[in-house]
Amino acid sequence: MEFFLVLLLVIAVCAGIPLALAAYDRGRLKLPRRLVGALAFCAVILAAVSAFPLFPRESPAGLLGGLAAHGLVGYFLRRTYGRAKWLPCGGLVLTASCAGIGAKWLSCRIGMFPEAASFFSPGQIVLFLLLSLGTTLLLFLTTADRSEPASKKQGGR
Repeated sequence: MEFFLVLLLVIAVCAGIPLALAAYDRGRLKLPRRLVGALAFCAVILAAVSAFPLFPRESPAGLLGGLAAHGLVGYFLRRTYGRAKWLPCGGLVLTASCAGIGAKWLSCRIGMFPEAASFFSPGQIVLFLLLSLGTTLLLFLTTADRSEPASKKQGGR
């Protein structure tokens, strides 16, 4: 029974964050800016945990998926904040990426796979942080401003 509850919690977190951000982008969900920042922080932590270590022996899909998630976070942050806020948004992504890598290191070191902690070299960490921050800021700076719909009363008499 506990397994199913944990599985439902994982599904709710992993599916709920992207769905909430997509509904916010379409205008179907009104969220305060701080909550959008918190959702972006959680999404970056999940992306960093899933994408690190960088070059697994099986497939590069984890890295590509993590970079796609970082790009989407950059897009949603840009739709929420103005272009002048690129530095705080970059700091948020950098902090969340470091927290995600730290959480994965702790889970490998203390928990599941102590031998996997050797994959966490400083070069790999810096490369991942540069790739993730670069992807986020690239989409943040290239995304257009949110266009507000014209009011119905503007054209009428």
